[in-house]
This record gives sequence, C-alpha cells and structure tokens, in this order.
Amino acid sequence: MKLATTCRIFALTLGFVLAAAVGAQAKQALTGDVSLDVAGEPDSGFGNAFGPTFGLGMDIGNDLQARGDLSYFHWSHTVTGLDLSYTRIPIVGSLRKYFSVPADKKLKPFVQGGMGISFDSVDAAVGAPAARSSKSDVHFGLVLGGGAEYALNDRLGAQAMLKYNIETDAYYTFGLGLAYHF
Repeated sequence: MKLATTCRIFALTLGFVLAAAVGAQAKQALTGDVSLDVAGEPDSGFGNAFGPTFGLGMDIGNDLQARGDLSYFHWSHTVTGLDLSYTRIPIVGSLRKYFSVPADKKLKPFVQGGMGISFDSVDAAVGAPAARSSKSDVHFGLVLGGGAEYALNDRLGAQAMLKYNIETDAYYTFGLGLAYHF
C-alpha cells in the first residue's frame, strides 16, 4: 500500500467532510486535533500498539461536527522464528455530537459515529530477508465512540476518547490528545 494512495483517500474523505459542512447554513468553525492512541491487537499475541491520529472537523450547527480522521498503527511479533509485522492505516469520516455540562462550561462530552476504511498489511519473514511474504487487505466498517474535551483556553482543548471499530478484525482505540479551534 503506497503512501500516495493513502494520502489521496484521506484528502477525498476530508473533501466529503468539508463539502457537508459548507452545505450547512450554520456558522462554521474548523477544529484540528492530534492524539496518541493505543489500539487493540489485530490478532492474538501481538499486544496493543501506540500510534498517532490526526483529525479535522467542521462545525455544522447544533453542537454537531463533521470530521475526518487518519491514524497509523504498527505491531511486531515473533513466533517460532517467524517475524510478523502488521500495519493498519484507518481513515474515518464521521459525525460528532457535543453535549453541554451546566456545572462546568469548559467540559464537553461527545458521542461519535461514522464509516471507516482500513488499509492493513501483514509481512512475514523467516530467517533471511529473501524468505519474506506480504499480504494487504482493505476493510470497510463502522466506528462508534465517545469522549470528552476540556477547554484549556479559547482555542486549545485537551481530549480523551474511546472508539470501537467494527470491521472484519474489530478493535478498539483509546486516545489522549489536543484540539485546536481555528
């Protein structure tokens, strides 16, 4: 899977998100965020992996945000001399609904749901690099989640979120990050 193809698909996803937001009649604001996520293992024995997630959202009214997210996760595992490497690059287009907390105006819990496409590749090597095999798959699925953002000032917020990715190899992600409101 080439990086150029991933970038094109991510740009297309963001285009759909932005087109939906431009069509809205409410005041629009952009949010960019980055988080460090931990993702559940793709198969038994791999353990969890850490990776970045980059997101872009646009307010479309009534505390609703259309957004696109791009993540990268990589796992390695050795089983009886077989070195396995697994890479997952999910791209998600979703809607996020924020809620108000009357007791704390800086805290905004949210729920999120959308559709995703995941580019997964597995590489296996036995001994020498010449004895190597690779397999790539594309998975489509649903993404459901929730979290909260806490305003640090007028533009910057800290956020935590948990997402469940429902696809052939379902997995969860938990992330902590920062959001910047343009």
